[in-house]
Amino acid sequence: MTVMAGLSAPEAVRAVPWATLYFYISSSSRIFERWVFTVSAPSNLRGVFPVPQENEPYFRFYECTFINCRITECQLLHCTFTDCEFQDCAITSLTTKYSTLKNARFINCSLVGVHWGGLQSRYCPAIAHLSNCRMKYNSFVEMNLTKSDFSKMELIDSLFEGCSLRQTTFFQSRLDDTQFINCDLRQADFREAIGYKVDITTCRMKAAKFSFPEAIRLLGVLEVEIT
Repeated sequence: MTVMAGLSAPEAVRAVPWATLYFYISSSSRIFERWVFTVSAPSNLRGVFPVPQENEPYFRFYECTFINCRITECQLLHCTFTDCEFQDCAITSLTTKYSTLKNARFINCSLVGVHWGGLQSRYCPAIAHLSNCRMKYNSFVEMNLTKSDFSKMELIDSLFEGCSLRQTTFFQSRLDDTQFINCDLRQADFREAIGYKVDITTCRMKAAKFSFPEAIRLLGVLEVEIT
């Protein structure tokens, strides 16, 4: 068990109010393991997180759980989240610098304006699991998302570019105006998904699955007329 600076071992694994996170950061706690950050009512975290301090080059969260947290127009600096879970959270207009996300789980979350490529690490996927999430204005650029599960989700007006999406499923997802450019879609599953825009001139699509009549969208980039 990791012991945080200024905290004894029995205190290290516990639930704390989301609003007190700044207190622990300012108290020189830089490594958090198996903490639960929660609020009884929605609470916003805005601005730069953590608050920049001298001689504090990193902040690490291991197997932590964030419940009902609101992160709005926030910039993450020098943060690493490993095997963390986000439940009933809303993350909006997130920017990052020198930060990574590893094997994160999102359950019943709203994710708006998140640029996931800036959070990926070299050896671990940024996202391990998504369930009942609503995503809008997200971007996934040059990411390995092989065998990811985006099924039965809302993923609106977003972008996948230069990604590996082999054997990834978008089954029954709403993908209004979501674009796929220069992606590996081999064996991907788009059955019963709607609204997608796939550039078939740049994407690899062997054995990908689509449903009619939505599959007609694949011809849109060719500017052909179907009668």
